Amino acid sequence: MTTRIAVIGTGFTPTGSKEPPREIMAVANGKYCPELLETKLSVFPGTPYERGLTALGYIEAGIRAQAVQHDAYLVFG
Repeated sequence: MTTRIAVIGTGFTPTGSKEPPREIMAVANGKYCPELLETKLSVFPGTPYERGLTALGYIEAGIRAQAVQHDAYLVFG
């Protein structure tokens, strides 16, 4: 059985792709399947307000990951 892992908040510019950065794919194997799940609120967290928006984006993406039945999610902040 393959474990689907939603990768959220990679720190890179949104790509519109489901493939995570190559650094993450380098450690994937047949047992784990990482899939990029980009946030809908993408801001640079330079101020307290922007950090709040970033947190909301991560929460929303986590809820979306659960809705499409990912087994786990990994948040890069």
